[in-house]
Amino acid sequence: MGVAGERFAWRTGTAIALSFGGVLVLGFDPLVLDNPASLGLMLVSAFFLAVGTVLMRGLAGVDRYGMQAWTAVIGVGPLLGLSLWLEPGGFALLPALSSTAWIGVAYAAVVASLIGHGIYYTLIQRHPVAKVMPWLLLTPVFAIGLGLAFWGDRPGPKLLIGGAMTLGGILVIALRSQAKARPAPVAEEL
Repeated sequence: MGVAGERFAWRTGTAIALSFGGVLVLGFDPLVLDNPASLGLMLVSAFFLAVGTVLMRGLAGVDRYGMQAWTAVIGVGPLLGLSLWLEPGGFALLPALSSTAWIGVAYAAVVASLIGHGIYYTLIQRHPVAKVMPWLLLTPVFAIGLGLAFWGDRPGPKLLIGGAMTLGGILVIALRSQAKARPAPVAEEL
């Protein structure tokens, strides 16, 4: 039994592990090992995302916009303090930002946060975590696909293997979910 009281079969667990392994293949770069602090920060961040997701699953009476609001209220203080500490003089550069930078900020605030995270919170509250989380692993696959489409990136074996592993694991989970949702056919006499 999982932390949130959810159960999943060994096939779903294997599919999740396959998808996660695919993301590791996609993202592994020997340069990452040269900066272990960045790797550690990424792992801590992933851990808190996992903990937050499990805790969100148990919340009742908070809609997706309420969740966004509370996340913003709680997060703005520490993030502002870290920005002031780690980026001295950063606020002085705000007037010099281009319109493209401000469009990026607006996109991150509205599309990524309000819409994207709002949908994520809704899915987490309606469906088992084991079925929702693997879909998040598509993020690097889409990022690489956009790099191929718009920046002329060229796929290599690492991209093809990692992408196939990630998509294969998610396909197994999606097909298993769909099979469980469909009722068994009723036999009819001819």
